[in-house]
Amino acid sequence: MSMRDLRAVYGDKKAPLVINAAIRAELPGGNEVLDAIHKAGQMKHNAPPEVKLGIAGCINLMAGIKQAMVSEILRRYEIEEVRDEQ
Repeated sequence: MSMRDLRAVYGDKKAPLVINAAIRAELPGGNEVLDAIHKAGQMKHNAPPEVKLGIAGCINLMAGIKQAMVSEILRRYEIEEVRDEQ
């Protein structure tokens, strides 16, 4: 399989969007992780300065989980390199 196969299933979008769609659909907890990263980013934007560092740490932890999920999608679809082109 390839990025072309992934796009055939999840739409002809840029690579990160297609991979996120695959994470949401195929991996347990994927939807929750991506939503949590988004919500934490919003919280960090609106938080007082003394709270931003703690939120940033949470975002970093969740980003590590997301990266593991990206790696799993790339492994499943046998994609070696992701280019951000359509």
